[in-house]
Amino acid sequence: MKFPVGRASPDDFVSLPDIEERSDHRFADLGIHFAEGQPTDLATLSRAYAVFVIGEPIAGFAMTEVVDDCLHLEAIHIDLDLQGQGMGSALLEEIFRAEGEHFAAITLVTFADIPWNAPFYAKHGFRVLDELSPGLSRIRRREIHNGLDQLGRRVVMRRALP
Repeated sequence: MKFPVGRASPDDFVSLPDIEERSDHRFADLGIHFAEGQPTDLATLSRAYAVFVIGEPIAGFAMTEVVDDCLHLEAIHIDLDLQGQGMGSALLEEIFRAEGEHFAAITLVTFADIPWNAPFYAKHGFRVLDELSPGLSRIRRREIHNGLDQLGRRVVMRRALP
């Protein structure tokens, strides 16, 4: 199935926190409940290196930043009712295509044992890192401080970009 995907405009940002909130409800079935509120606010979206959106109307998004000269995938969120249709894969492919000439690799941090997290990314060529760069170490310390490790085992992953 083909979905329109591309870079978000600032006008698109308004709908993204609600998509993130609905997307995170999928974790509740696993007993994972994130802190109340919407962690991706408009200021965070505005500071991102790039935000990609998919669907018309927007059904999901991916937010990236730069960490230690690599592109870092901060998050992918697909509206709960539309998950499982290939939108996450389409977003990843667009990021690889759009950013492959600008960065040598893309990194991310995710839950190790949730099927739509680390196993999903492994299918797209990501591999678990044993040694972390300074920036990735800072991200992990922040996650530990914010209690994410109490919700499940976390891994840092990397994929070379063409």
